[in-house]
Amino acid sequence: MRNAAFLCPASRRPFVHDFPPHFSHANITARQKVADKTGEPEANKFLVTIGADVPPDVYEARVVGRFGVSNPRAYVVGHLPEIPSPATNHAVASAVEVALGTVVNGRTEANAVDYFKFAARKGQRVLIECLAKEIDSRMDDTLILYDAGGHELERQRRGGLLDFIAPADGQFVLALSDFIYRGGREYFYRLTVGAGPHLDYILPPSGLPGAKGNYTLYGRNLPGGKRRVQAGGGCARWNPIPAPDATRRFKPGVAELRHRAGRGRTGAERQIAVGAENFTAV
Repeated sequence: MRNAAFLCPASRRPFVHDFPPHFSHANITARQKVADKTGEPEANKFLVTIGADVPPDVYEARVVGRFGVSNPRAYVVGHLPEIPSPATNHAVASAVEVALGTVVNGRTEANAVDYFKFAARKGQRVLIECLAKEIDSRMDDTLILYDAGGHELERQRRGGLLDFIAPADGQFVLALSDFIYRGGREYFYRLTVGAGPHLDYILPPSGLPGAKGNYTLYGRNLPGGKRRVQAGGGCARWNPIPAPDATRRFKPGVAELRHRAGRGRTGAERQIAVGAENFTAV
């Protein structure tokens, strides 16, 4: 979430003691937490403030201390409501109910599966995405989707997006685990369950500097788009629409085209790289 402050516990190693993290965006800042009762700084705890102008993305966090600069770790800024995953949802009967347009932050336990449930309408396209390796987790995420009767509907064992169209009104159960059921502090994840727009890519992917061109966005649940099934019987279903700022002028290099489709909790915002070349694209 943006324009908010969060408590960010750090490692207990001496390297990070009393040194706040630095982020790759200038408007994400951190300061050491001060105890309410004593007024003294609390070791290894920092308050992170995210500016209102910080766009949703994965940023880098580093610590600069007396021993030098640390390696970067991922820090995610989002725009959807977020909830923690409890430690009690390891059975279907105790599945956590998740509203569409919600992010769940959790971590897997060894030899265990995390269960979630959500409601969807017939024909509604639900997009489920689990970030793990993308945010420096050791987890190889596996997603399996069931209907209320326990019948398997979809699965995603190699990471990426689980694209699902509800066959009927009802409640659906999502099972999440590591591929070989590993777990622990380093096996964390960020699960998004929603029915909002999702951008996949843009064509053409590049253009001439200073020139104007027509670009098409491809994705899922894009407003105004038409359904197109992937050739060869693949599972991806794209909705191409014209990019809203397709005529903007780019300088040489790699620019970012940022598009927000939809409103409210299910709206999605994502940047897509657009190359600017000095050669004619064919």
